[in-house]
Amino acid sequence: VLVNPIDSMANDTVASIRHCRAVLDIDALMNDSTIRLRSLKLEGGWANLYTTADGRANYMIFPVDTLEETADTVAFDIPDIDIEEIDMRDIRVDYQDVSAGQKATIEGLAMRVDGHMSGEQLQASLNASLQRVSVALEGDSPMGACVENVGLDVDGNLQGADAKAKAKLTVGSVDARMPDMEARVELLQWTLEGKGEDGAWAGSSVLETQPVVASIEGEAPMRSTLSAMQFKAEGEWTGKDIVISPALLLPGLTVELDGERMLGNADIQLRATVHTDTLLNHVALSEGLLALNEHKVNLKGGVEMPDTSTINADISFETNRCDITQLLALVPQSYRYLLDGIDVKGGVALKGKGQGSLVGGEAHIGKADATLMLDNIDLLYNDSIALQSRSANVNMAYDGRKDEVAGRLSSDALHVAMVGMADAELNGIDGTFTARQAMRVAEGYVDAKACIEAKELVATMDTMGLYTRNAVIDVALDAEKNANPRFDASLCLDTMHTVMGTQHTASTGRLRVEGQATYNEAGDNMLTQWNPQLAVDVTAGDVASAMLTLPVAIPHIQFDYADGHFTINDSRILLGNSDFGLRGEVHNIDSFIDKTGLLKANLDFRSNYTDVTQLMDLVSGFGASEETEEETVAEDETTAAEDDPFMVPLGVDIKLNTDIRTVNVNGFDFDDIGGPLLVKDG
Repeated sequence: VLVNPIDSMANDTVASIRHCRAVLDIDALMNDSTIRLRSLKLEGGWANLYTTADGRANYMIFPVDTLEETADTVAFDIPDIDIEEIDMRDIRVDYQDVSAGQKATIEGLAMRVDGHMSGEQLQASLNASLQRVSVALEGDSPMGACVENVGLDVDGNLQGADAKAKAKLTVGSVDARMPDMEARVELLQWTLEGKGEDGAWAGSSVLETQPVVASIEGEAPMRSTLSAMQFKAEGEWTGKDIVISPALLLPGLTVELDGERMLGNADIQLRATVHTDTLLNHVALSEGLLALNEHKVNLKGGVEMPDTSTINADISFETNRCDITQLLALVPQSYRYLLDGIDVKGGVALKGKGQGSLVGGEAHIGKADATLMLDNIDLLYNDSIALQSRSANVNMAYDGRKDEVAGRLSSDALHVAMVGMADAELNGIDGTFTARQAMRVAEGYVDAKACIEAKELVATMDTMGLYTRNAVIDVALDAEKNANPRFDASLCLDTMHTVMGTQHTASTGRLRVEGQATYNEAGDNMLTQWNPQLAVDVTAGDVASAMLTLPVAIPHIQFDYADGHFTINDSRILLGNSDFGLRGEVHNIDSFIDKTGLLKANLDFRSNYTDVTQLMDLVSGFGASEETEEETVAEDETTAAEDDPFMVPLGVDIKLNTDIRTVNVNGFDFDDIGGPLLVKDG
């Protein structure tokens, strides 16, 4: 027994040994300079280590003034050590540091060692166990931990150029406690194996546990359980290069947050194969896997560190095809409101890659690319909007040097419907889009353009129908915060056909529309709010309507519109028996729409044949209200009876500069007619 009484210490014992027996081979020590320990047995030992609040320790048993420092050193060689048997049983260690607020206890420590060491040659085995280890830390955040039933087996052999070692740690249970936090692990096993040959090493590690339970109390209490855990790692080291292949398996993971289940019996996997050098200047991930249940993400790439302040990364990823219904089932209940009204089925997959760097703590994205692949999509939103597609791909790419995002959308067929109102089928969709100054979107700046192509579009709404072929739509938007946004758009298609019930139909051949609009919410009407500028070119147009007593064919028309001003650059129109072409200008459209001014026009009217009677019947009463028509008919009846009076159009101020080869009036032809025709507000 070694004693050293210190004030405030409950026991004056520093260490005690109940029974000790040692056998040393004196002949080997004297003649061969070899320490051959035949046997060392120790039973019933106790170490009681204590430090007071002022820093005095009971194990400091030598007076300070007897410890003389010297600059001289004595060189000696470690003798060969041959240990046949070390056997220690029933050992206890108590440790307390009052100044640091630390306590620890080791109970039931037992250990057996056999080994031999000669120079750098070592062969040894170790078997150790203990019943219980407890640790307590006091302070603002007190912590306690308890480990029970620990076993350790180690076997090593370092002979010549070859070496091997194996260790296995078994722990019956681990309990840890902190304020508002607890964790418990059952039956932990950790195995390490390694072998070396000619300076190269290879090894493996396996860590396994039985159920793991952890809980956190507080405003948002959390509880998690894990049915088991397994961590495996294999590695190789050749002196310059290192290869590590870790794998983490977490089956049966359940997480509850504030009484709500976030994950329920989920299976998680993490796997990787990592190549690097001893200086960690380059790290390559050749195989990586992150999996949650049946949803998997494969990873590969590399990280380079050319200097201490720079990290460059190049990573690619790819998921398997996931069922959307199963993915949405992972959304916790408290977040399900985000999916209210959404019913979606189908499959989804994602792949992409990215390059970036971290320089001086600041992140930079060089390039990024991602593709979303959808199949058999069936979406219903709020029981009112439906969308179906057999397959669709969406690609997005970011170029950090240009600060630009580019994308592409493609689908073989897309069906969109507003339930009970409208229905559209698009076939052969191919679209692209580009957003410049992408990082400035948060500042309220948008500079983007898009182009969408569709081989066919069939749409219906009530009794209205639309069909187009080979339609191409280009749209661009330039918008900056606190400024009027500007839109540029163009539409080009090979053919279009529209139907409104049985009363109206219209069709065209090739159609091209180019436009620009700058939105100003201060405008009085749609035209002054949007200020559109248009250029329209139509071929092979046909219009039939119950409101038109004559069929209309438009072999060609090309006109521009800007600032309430139409300019007809070229046209050819077949109206009933008449054919004519118009060129010229139509303006004051804003005032005409607001009913504050006349619609004005100055047009050249060129015709080979004009049926004046038909045209007069067609335009008779244009711009007149029902009251005006009744007053005109009543006035006509009081003056002279006429079966079909002509009502000169109202609200217009039009000049037609006519040049007509043949005019027909009531069956009579007149040739080479020309000159101005004026229509001034009735």
